[in-house]
Amino acid sequence: MDVAPISFDFGGRLEGFEEYLSDEQFAVAVARLADRAADEARRLAAMFSSLPDTAEILLEQARTEARQAPTHPSWMLYNAGVAAGLVGRNDEAAEMFGRVLNGSGDQTSMLHLKAERMSNLASDAATLRQAAASTIAQQRETLRLSPWDASQL
Repeated sequence: MDVAPISFDFGGRLEGFEEYLSDEQFAVAVARLADRAADEARRLAAMFSSLPDTAEILLEQARTEARQAPTHPSWMLYNAGVAAGLVGRNDEAAEMFGRVLNGSGDQTSMLHLKAERMSNLASDAATLRQAAASTIAQQRETLRLSPWDASQL
């Protein structure tokens, strides 16, 4: 079983460092930060409301990152490839996995190995979907999360 963690990151730090000066000051800061985090969670949930929307967003972000660092493979490329493959955008899935495989990253890294596996499946949507569902189930088990219904893919 493949239990090495994978990463799904989107977004970034919302606020800067908040220095602790007193309990009262910090309580206000924590409440403000919690409100901001809740707003951001709602924004991201709305953005990633469907697989086609998710694929489009991730492909756009991956291409932006690839233009900025063309030889540096990233999990964003991998995630965009998986999302594209899940919605039948096989050529774009292959493009994203190819960017990982042709980048300057470590060929023994989990990112490279997973991209290589998914690249081999990019032309077969059903098999790619099955592999993605298996990875999700394994990751959820590793993180001790409740089982996931693969029919959601």
